Amino acid sequence: MSFQRPSFICWSDACPTGLGGFDHSGKAWRLKIPDKFQASVATKNNCLEFIAAIIAVWQAIKLDRSSAKECFLSFCDNSSAVGWLYKANTDSSKNLPLFLVARKFANILLSSNTCLYSQHIPGSSNVVADALSRRFDYQMMI
Repeated sequence: MSFQRPSFICWSDACPTGLGGFDHSGKAWRLKIPDKFQASVATKNNCLEFIAAIIAVWQAIKLDRSSAKECFLSFCDNSSAVGWLYKANTDSSKNLPLFLVARKFANILLSSNTCLYSQHIPGSSNVVADALSRRFDYQMMI
């Protein structure tokens, strides 16, 4: 096994009201979950955290801020999401949404020729991503 130094670092967080994240260059993103859906996703935080981590990497790939054979380090404060970033082998008949998200992410990584490391970060240290996922009263400067 060989290890590669990460060349792109991103942080993410999610809660029933939204998802957010940022990367080491200071580019940030956030997505507010519409009020009418917040109650239905209130018990789906692990999946939301996984989706937020995927978005953090995917938006860097889509915005051409990464290059082929780049190595991403994804920080997330949810241990289930960190584990799924490493290996998500779920049964589609038992959890179709997770299965579809994991498959899409695998295709994104393979088609962009990138690798991914995931690492847990304590929630108390994930302050910026936490604010991006929750504080929609703050304005983002573009």
